[in-house]
Amino acid sequence: MTMSLVGPGLTTTSYKKRKQTNRTKVQQSIFENQHRDHNKRMKQSGAHDQMMSLAEYDLYVRGNYKPEKKKFKELVPSAVFQRDTKQYPSKGTGIGVASKKESPKSKNLSDLNLACLENFDLILLKSFFFIAIFFFKLIKMVTTSLSSPSSY
Repeated sequence: MTMSLVGPGLTTTSYKKRKQTNRTKVQQSIFENQHRDHNKRMKQSGAHDQMMSLAEYDLYVRGNYKPEKKKFKELVPSAVFQRDTKQYPSKGTGIGVASKKESPKSKNLSDLNLACLENFDLILLKSFFFIAIFFFKLIKMVTTSLSSPSSY
């Protein structure tokens, strides 16, 4: 007859729980250092809820630790922050969208044509003024060069 066919009473495996032995002073100091290192690692990794007291760590090492069940806290949304100060648009430096000049919002097309003509008249007047100054300087230069004797 093989062992697989024999009843459980004839087995040589002992299922009895052994009694825990007390630690010596050296073992206790090593155990306390391990407890300190465990708490340090949990704190560094941000798992503050897994930090334990010495008694809890002792149960944890022996395999008898049962953590307390934490009650679920429902999230209560806080009031939305609203700024009380008034928002002012920025002036801008002429670069980008912030300082974009608004075009005249005229419903009548003839008003737009008049505005364009006024701008055109100003541009034409300025260009005429610069051309006149240029010719006056040119005439002055020619007359001074003709009146002065040239040496060849």
